[in-house]
Amino acid sequence: MSVATLKKFQKDVLDELNAYFKQVTLEGGRSPSRDAAEALGVRDYKPRQDACGRDVPTVCIKVPTGGGKTLLALEAIGAAYASLLRERHGTGLVVWIVPSGQIYRDTLRRLRTEGDLYHDMLKNMTGAIGIDVWEKHEIARMTPTQLGHRLNVLMLMIQSGAAVKSEARKLYRDSGGNIVNHFPAEDDLDAHRAWKAATPNLETIEDTDLLKTSVGNLIRKCRPLMILDEQHKFTTTLARDTIAGFNPSAVVEFSATPKDANVLVTVTGAELLKEHMIKLPINIMSSNLTLWEDCLDKARLKRNELAALAKEAHETEGRYLRPIVLVQVERTGADQRGKGAVHSEDVREYLIERAGVPERAIKVKSSAKDEIENIDLLDEGCPVEFIITKQALQEGWDCPFAYVLVSLNEAGSQLAMTQLIGRVLRQPDQLPFVEPALNESYVYCLHRSAADLGKEVKSALEKEGYQGGGMTKTSGSAEPAERQTFLIKERFRSLYKEFNGSIYLPYFCVRSGKRVERLSYYEHLMMRVDPARFDLASLRIDLANDAEAMKETRYRATLGENGLTREDEIEAQSTETVAQIASWLVANLNYPFFSFRQVRALVSSALSELRSANGGFDELLPLAKYTVRDRIREAADKEIQRQARELFDTLLDSGELMFFLEKKECRYPIPASVKVNVTNALQHPNGQPVAKNLFEYTDQHGLNEYEKSVALYLDSHPEILWWYRNKVGPSNFSIQGWQEPRIYPDFIAATGDAAYPDFVYVVESKGRHLADNEDTKYKEGVAEAFESLGKKVSWRDLGKEFSDRVFRFQVIDQGKFEFVWKDALGTMLETAA
Repeated sequence: MSVATLKKFQKDVLDELNAYFKQVTLEGGRSPSRDAAEALGVRDYKPRQDACGRDVPTVCIKVPTGGGKTLLALEAIGAAYASLLRERHGTGLVVWIVPSGQIYRDTLRRLRTEGDLYHDMLKNMTGAIGIDVWEKHEIARMTPTQLGHRLNVLMLMIQSGAAVKSEARKLYRDSGGNIVNHFPAEDDLDAHRAWKAATPNLETIEDTDLLKTSVGNLIRKCRPLMILDEQHKFTTTLARDTIAGFNPSAVVEFSATPKDANVLVTVTGAELLKEHMIKLPINIMSSNLTLWEDCLDKARLKRNELAALAKEAHETEGRYLRPIVLVQVERTGADQRGKGAVHSEDVREYLIERAGVPERAIKVKSSAKDEIENIDLLDEGCPVEFIITKQALQEGWDCPFAYVLVSLNEAGSQLAMTQLIGRVLRQPDQLPFVEPALNESYVYCLHRSAADLGKEVKSALEKEGYQGGGMTKTSGSAEPAERQTFLIKERFRSLYKEFNGSIYLPYFCVRSGKRVERLSYYEHLMMRVDPARFDLASLRIDLANDAEAMKETRYRATLGENGLTREDEIEAQSTETVAQIASWLVANLNYPFFSFRQVRALVSSALSELRSANGGFDELLPLAKYTVRDRIREAADKEIQRQARELFDTLLDSGELMFFLEKKECRYPIPASVKVNVTNALQHPNGQPVAKNLFEYTDQHGLNEYEKSVALYLDSHPEILWWYRNKVGPSNFSIQGWQEPRIYPDFIAATGDAAYPDFVYVVESKGRHLADNEDTKYKEGVAEAFESLGKKVSWRDLGKEFSDRVFRFQVIDQGKFEFVWKDALGTMLETAA
């Protein structure tokens, strides 16, 4: 069975989807989708309805190019089937709309292939007995048995909103074959009228009450879950009305640049970069060359340079890489060569005859000629090094071996160069190379200055969902960098002469004998959590109601002399055994810090609890397995947090958890310098610059109004010696508690006078909308532990035991009024001793 290891942002997306769909099921009223969105803090949710006036939960995931939209779409289907569509038991219909042939072919192939990650993920997450993936010209062959007993995915390739209606027309044609068996018998007019009354937008044969036996009508009756890629292309009234006409039960949209959408989650480019999914920065290589051959040759030389580095990486890291150049030309048509524009065959000829590139290493990808179709570009035996295109690779093609983009357009003609930027962003294996040059991408452009090209690339990144991504210009006609380096002010550095001017902050550390190491969430907490000690008494629930609610009626078809015929509807029966469901539960409870044996034992114990409370358990479990999975996960998560807190407190009470600054890995050195923008300095309301910031310059970028107020309050408080803003990221100070995500406090501050700094404070500011939530309560608990150790450790006597009160970690709630947080922060500063 294939298993996906999700990135943190992908887990966050899944958590938000699960929470939303679950909340929809809890809401009543006329617009549960809007009420659920408002309950979860989604602003300006725009309710959507199907053509019959029924509420349709519709949310969009904003994710940049390279963010794994297909994987997220699979997770979205699993989330919907776990709650919103739980009664379907992994069956029914999903309509998946994609915008390009490449995405269409790749997704179709992988969903159809048993053993492929995508196929196995979808099957396991939905609990489907089997999966059938259909193209529009095949779907009429789907039988009632397949619809009622398996998960069916209809793949559609629709490139724009205008094309939606055209595709819909084809689907609503009356047809024969298996499709007839989904509908009432032709002579049962009462049944036809009843179907029409229940679903008013079902189409009928002209001047009759007979329903068209069309795929479109079947889709409308099924109320499919819809996955919509490139949401921004389907925002016209016509497109929305046509999609609503499919009668979707829910719509999950994806876009790098959503338009008029209900954005539930925004994935930033920074998150992708942090997870090593993209190659940034983009190096813009422009020397104002006038000959396209010269520009192309520079790109070829860069490819050769990268290929040499890739060979070294293969030898030292065991990773195969063959850098590929994407060459954008102005013409690809067979009758367009020799008309004053750079043609694909001109480039091919130059590379072969004048650059010595083997012919087999060059391929053309155009609307008329696709020489890379069915080629595995990642295979070690593949020879391809250059791919020539005009705009056929604008969307839906993301090869991690594509490193260099060279645009050979005429002067002043941008064409679609910017739309190709996203094609060179994906990072091989989603892992960084030791050699930095292999973690970046490269752009060459004819007849463009570096300054102009820089603006175009920035625009291109924004179109790929990387808003706010800046670039550092280093050569040529590039403008000076806006970021500058600033040091710690000398008057503060001089206070720490015994530490060579370094200022240290403590990490939670664990001491075992003579060994002292930084607290590890996995090693010191999760690896010691014992599932065998879980209290699963909460699982002693009556499954009868859940099982009864999940029952449904399905069609059963048998193979008779006349082919497939429809029988009477019967109550659905599950053929899954308890053992099979137990295996499914093990696969669907993702706890990477537990062994397979531990998860299996957890499932076994949980099922034992359920069995003891339910007669006829073997018959109930198949009908209630989704509820069972959710209940087990809730109980396990609660027990994990309970044990992790106990382990943390035990380490603290026993003295094993401590501050120990003597070892390098147990302390955080405040950086001696920072790089900041110099265009947005933090100032007091009277226009005076801040005076007590630790560094020579203070940038207010990224500060919300509340955080800005806290910063200015610290700067003006008489007890403060110095302060600085701590940011989120691996290079910044963080505190590990008993939950996995590290806490990145907002501010670090010290009190005292110019001769001797007395105390160090770590301040976390929480907005009023976050007050009293679980995250705030957790941070307050960690703060108590942090402060209790801070009373025992001296900053000036490293590694020894002390009684001086030096370190404090304080969570400051904004409160309803400004004086609330100011009083709390002022009291902390004034009562340190």
